[in-house]
Amino acid sequence: MQHFSDINSFSLHSIHMYNYCRCLKELEWVFLNGNQLTTLDEQLPQEGNKLLLIHAGNNRLQKLPQELRKFIQLESLFFEHNELQNLGGTMQGTRKLKLLHLYNNNIQEVSMDVKSAETIKSWFISNSYSVTFTGSEWFR
Repeated sequence: MQHFSDINSFSLHSIHMYNYCRCLKELEWVFLNGNQLTTLDEQLPQEGNKLLLIHAGNNRLQKLPQELRKFIQLESLFFEHNELQNLGGTMQGTRKLKLLHLYNNNIQEVSMDVKSAETIKSWFISNSYSVTFTGSEWFR
């Protein structure tokens, strides 16, 4: 029988289950889309070394959690249709990121270092604001 802490995929369909995600150590995929969430601060797994994908689109997030920095295995981030204004330095630890979907937010500036940006294969950031890339010669 699989232990609750060994679950590798978590999908939230009820806001009352939200805090359970924090204790899951073997988590690889997190689906939190469509829940009207306003924050993910201190809600993602404490030990996210295996976390590969976070899908938190269609919420009301205004910022990304600083915890994203410690998830070094992340390959896919989907935060489309939120209220994000910037990345707030949260991409600094993401060395394996391949997909970054941030469209339909309020993002005006994207700042990433070269090591984080060079692995990304698919960017979707378009919205009604002009986006400028800073912090890296890679974008110039």
